[in-house]
Amino acid sequence: MAYVGRCDDLRPRCHTCGRPATLWQAALALPAPFPGALDAAGGGCTRAHAVHGLPADWTGIATVYALVAAALRQDSKATSVHEALARRRSRQAERALLLSRLERPARRVALELWRTTPGLGVDDTETIVTAVLAPAQQ
Repeated sequence: MAYVGRCDDLRPRCHTCGRPATLWQAALALPAPFPGALDAAGGGCTRAHAVHGLPADWTGIATVYALVAAALRQDSKATSVHEALARRRSRQAERALLLSRLERPARRVALELWRTTPGLGVDDTETIVTAVLAPAQQ
């Protein structure tokens, strides 16, 4: 689900078409354990242009988190807080990438596992999801 509302952007140009306008901002709602929402890269002159800046799938979400992690690590004034956040964003990128490879029932199981077991790694998650959804052996 995407949320769209007016924004107070100091650069009043649409990120999609470049038109100067009062901008709309879009945010993509994400399920737990991800942060509540992922903001679009910039505002748009219409709601559709604002939503255009949002990732369209889990691969896109993984890319955004990986880019954020890289930017945090490349900051010339990076601190231990930057590194901790970069590790968290890298982990979220890995999780989103796994979700991009899974079908709907498996994604739901993975999200529930991460919600109830926050430190569970991607490899272990994939193993558990496969075991849970495997057909019962007679």
